[in-house]
Amino acid sequence: MSTKPVSPCFLFTVGTGTAGRHSNLAQGLVNSILKTPSHSVVGLVPSSSPDSVGIAELVIEDVCIRRKDLDISIVARFSNPDGLLTCRREFRLLLQQLNQAGRGELTVNPTSGTKQMTAAATLACLDEGLGRLAFITGERADGVVKTGTEQLQPVDAARLLAEQRIRAALILLEHGDFAAAARLSSLAGNFFPFATAATATLAEWHRLNYAQALRAASGIEDLAEARRSLDRLRAAPEFSIERGADMLALAERELGFDRPEEALSAVYRAVELLSKARLCELDCPPDQWFAENLIRRFNPDERLRKDLLSMQKANPDKPLMLGLVKCLTLLEPDFALAKLDRDHRDILRQRNETRFGHGGNSVAPQDVDRLLASVRSRACNQWPEMRPLLDASRFPTLAPLIRKELDHE
Repeated sequence: MSTKPVSPCFLFTVGTGTAGRHSNLAQGLVNSILKTPSHSVVGLVPSSSPDSVGIAELVIEDVCIRRKDLDISIVARFSNPDGLLTCRREFRLLLQQLNQAGRGELTVNPTSGTKQMTAAATLACLDEGLGRLAFITGERADGVVKTGTEQLQPVDAARLLAEQRIRAALILLEHGDFAAAARLSSLAGNFFPFATAATATLAEWHRLNYAQALRAASGIEDLAEARRSLDRLRAAPEFSIERGADMLALAERELGFDRPEEALSAVYRAVELLSKARLCELDCPPDQWFAENLIRRFNPDERLRKDLLSMQKANPDKPLMLGLVKCLTLLEPDFALAKLDRDHRDILRQRNETRFGHGGNSVAPQDVDRLLASVRSRACNQWPEMRPLLDASRFPTLAPLIRKELDHE
């Protein structure tokens, strides 16, 4: 069963004209409309003034005589041609109605009418993400296009829409919403490849998805340094100072964006990762975390001995799943992070009472800041190489490069 092709749709705003010896608004619009393809649907959008409506009616009469294949009519009227916001709202409503009606490919020509009408129609197209733009150009006399020289000059509205999305993505980056910035940039098509790659890289890195972040950054020269850091993180074992440093950098970011609960969760995980990395350095990797082996290696106190043996009894053939507290207790007293004072340990435990643990409490940003500073300092004392690893895990500043691409430099 064949489907009838949908006719292309053209919208023309209609003003009252600027006086000129060589120009005639009605005839200029007629000449422009006659350039539209066969069997097009043409909608005129005058203002509510009698003069503007009268010109639209003259145009319809002339076009109907010369192009009987065109379906032309007045489809809406601007109630206040000098009100930018009113015109914009009314034109948006018209675009929404045409979209819902299933019209064909839409081109908006906002050349005629007040400057507010032209600006409003252009903004409405960008707001709705619909249609293409075209303007009437030609030889000029007395500041207007001479009748008989009209040409339709298309404008790539898709690029304008893409620019709008990238500017919004930059605002999201500024506030640390990397995932939303990446999603929005991905809608910009092929116009801004660097912005798309950069935001995707940061979004995946922020999720600790190093392999996917590497793929997003591949082939982009300005992301070479980021690729080196990501490649190192991808290759590092789960329990390593590299992964611990990256988790501390994540905590810094979250705290910098006023997300203290997220930051505390990252600090908690960083301390856990670094504690397990220390166990591995002491030749006690995860596959050797059996109760008897841990008791023999670290000689813990009686309470921890009983806990370990009880855990092992529940799963006699599997290594134990060690949590943060047990790792720190095993490593006392020679591990720097096991020497956190009571105040900092209390802050660390608050993680379990937030939505990232088993509760819904909030935490004080200043407390998390103090804890993070202490953990970072102790980790750097434990591992001299920690400081450069922290620097390498801090996100590169990519917004200026995105703006440079956006500004076509």
